[in-house]
Amino acid sequence: MSEGIARAGTDRLTLGPLRARVRKVGREVSAWGAYRMAARPDLYLGIDVARDHLDVAVHPTGTAWRVANTPTGHAALRQRVQGQPYRRLVLEASGGYEQAVAGVLATAGLPVVVVNPRQVRDSARARGILAKTDTLDAQVLAHFAATVQPGVRPRPDAATQHLHDLVTRRRQLRDMRGAEQQRRPQAAPAVRADIDAALAVLTASRIHPRLRAFYHQLLAAGKPPKLALTACLRKLPLLCKALCKQQAPWNPAMAT
Repeated sequence: MSEGIARAGTDRLTLGPLRARVRKVGREVSAWGAYRMAARPDLYLGIDVARDHLDVAVHPTGTAWRVANTPTGHAALRQRVQGQPYRRLVLEASGGYEQAVAGVLATAGLPVVVVNPRQVRDSARARGILAKTDTLDAQVLAHFAATVQPGVRPRPDAATQHLHDLVTRRRQLRDMRGAEQQRRPQAAPAVRADIDAALAVLTASRIHPRLRAFYHQLLAAGKPPKLALTACLRKLPLLCKALCKQQAPWNPAMAT
């Protein structure tokens, strides 16, 4: 029995250094894991959207860069951020200019969120930030993404997005027509004639096949809606002049 006790004591003496070594290795592994997590923190991306370019900022690293708001620029942005530990990529709703890049990033499986600009402005004011530049706006968006972490919602499919765009455009035209109709009774005669022309163009851009196609062609080229309507306003008298010059009854085929 004394022999067994002696053997057990010898085993403890032999295993003791081994156990200490295992504990030390475990602490080293944990420390290495903590170091890796500290070296690769969660990242948050803010994207300030303009018609021609995108300003990008990263929180908390402060990295910033700019790419073109074009398919080539969208692909470059996706390639740069894909595979990195981004928890949120936040953009403001910017009159539709954000839709293409948001779609590209969402299709790549990135956590993209399009937020209400008012929420971001309120957050900036609370931090005492009143200045506005493209780079600063991107940094504000990145900070907003990190602190608020807005929920990621699935992107609508193509058909749903198309329907949304049509409904939005119809509401814009309806509001513009209502505003012009309210101005007309109090307007001077010269201004009233201009309002009548604007109302005619608003109607024609929805009904007249050639003007409607021309209007949507301008929108697809990135022209603002008011600029596209102004172009239609100039084109409508030319169509009327051509009809009068021919001195022929109205023919629907002439509208195509």
